[in-house]
Parts: sequence; structure tokens; C-alpha cells
Amino acid sequence: MAAVSPTEPERTCHEGSHRRCPDRAAHQHRLIRRQTAWEAQATEKKLWGAAKSSFMKKCDKDAAELATRVCTDQATEKKLAGAVKSIFVKKCVKDTTAAK
Repeated sequence: MAAVSPTEPERTCHEGSHRRCPDRAAHQHRLIRRQTAWEAQATEKKLWGAAKSSFMKKCDKDAAELATRVCTDQATEKKLAGAVKSIFVKKCVKDTTAAK
């Protein structure tokens, strides 16, 4: 399994491309790998208690921001606008980040 940097967002198949991921599960798998990488980095830094919780909260926030960007790009590719776009992005982010 390739190493995933918890500080840099992993390039997904959606970014810089006009094609969609062939499989949403593959994207969710990348987020799970990223979560595992954050856990490993917290252990490596010997974080525990409140420090680990704070670090993991920051990582979760970063993942949510990345998911929002990716889902917004998908909505733009589908030429969605207004309420439909908002609903699509909200559901996409929820589905993507729920894979923890």
C-alpha cells in the first residue's frame, strides 16, 4: 500500500480530470488509508489524550475540506446549479467522509 501524507491532500481521480472515479468505494478507501496514516503519524509523534484528539480533529477537518472540493468539482462537471448542486455536494461529502 502506498504511503499517504496526512499533511498533503492525496490527488484523487476527480482532481485535474474531467472524468469521474470509476468507483466511489475506491475514493472512500483512500480516505480510510489517509485516516490510518493520521493515526500512525499521531503515534509516531507520541501524541495521546487531548493532543491526539486535537490532531485528529484537524485531520478530519482537512479531509472534509478536501471532500467538499472534490464533490464541488463533480457537481460542476455535471453542470448542477443552485439547490440541486448544494444537495449533491452535501450528500457527496457525507458519503465520502462517513467511510471512517
